[in-house]
Amino acid sequence: LAQVNAAHGPPDDTPPYVLYFFCELPALGYRSFAVNAAPPLADGAAERGIVRNVGLMPGEAVNETIINDFFRLSFDHSSHLLTSVTLRQFPGGAREVGVEADLFAYDSYWNASKGAVSGSYVFRPLGPAARFRAPGGSAPRLQLVLGPHVNEVRQIYETANDVVVFRLYSSGSSVPDPSVGGFIEIDTAVGPLEGNKEVVLRFSTELDTRPETPLPGVVSEFFTDNNGQQTQRRRFNS
Repeated sequence: LAQVNAAHGPPDDTPPYVLYFFCELPALGYRSFAVNAAPPLADGAAERGIVRNVGLMPGEAVNETIINDFFRLSFDHSSHLLTSVTLRQFPGGAREVGVEADLFAYDSYWNASKGAVSGSYVFRPLGPAARFRAPGGSAPRLQLVLGPHVNEVRQIYETANDVVVFRLYSSGSSVPDPSVGGFIEIDTAVGPLEGNKEVVLRFSTELDTRPETPLPGVVSEFFTDNNGQQTQRRRFNS
């Protein structure tokens, strides 16, 4: 249960490959693992992920997708952006939810003489965000890496430094713990950036997030993961 994918990033500081493998760790403990070179077809050797670069497809081309037992992620053939997430084990049958995810960049305050500057714990944008795009406003390039245990979509923006990766893990019969595929892993890497900028990965959905019980001034209420430890309530005011 191992897979090797070609890595993506600046060649000067990125290793050529990434190794994924399934393991079980004891609670509050650790285990050590050794990696040995082996012929590609040897028993126990890691399988290779297949890289496929996707060009911009005009007309009514079929959207690109990756899938596991829990999710199907669809990406538009022209914008190369995420367009929907299908919950395949939703009670009562699979449910497709429209979701768009895209990088945006804010210019932010940098002069301390004019007040708190934007930083790790203070967000002070100078104005609305602009979509993060390559020169000329072109869409990000799309790269799929498909394999028996890990499938991922890479959205490559201005340079090899600027990338968003959506990754699904297999939860098939060969995996001892089927819940391993029950989440969508998202990696982002951006920079270096000129000036003082704040970059965000913005999600837009068709979900109705109005609170069930009306609250004064609150127009939206939803919940997010808080560092993998608990659920955090989020409220937007009007």
